[in-house]
Amino acid sequence: LQHIQQNNLPHAPLHLVFGCRTQSDILYKEEFNSLSRQMSHFTYSIALSREQVAGTTHGYVHSIYQPLVQHK
Repeated sequence: LQHIQQNNLPHAPLHLVFGCRTQSDILYKEEFNSLSRQMSHFTYSIALSREQVAGTTHGYVHSIYQPLVQHK
C-alpha cells in the first residue's frame, strides 16, 4: 500500500479487512487510517470478535467481506 501511494501507481479499488479479538490487538491502525485518507480507492475496515467498539464491526471479517464479494 505504501509503495502504491508513494509512487502514485494506478490500482483497482482495495479494501483491507483486519480482524482481531480486541481493540488492543489492532495492528497499524493509524497507518492504515492515514493511507485510507490519502488514497482514493482504498478502504480499511476492522472486525472485532470479542469487543464492541465504535468505528468497528462486531464479529468476524466474513460479515464485512461477504457482502462486498457478492456484489461483484
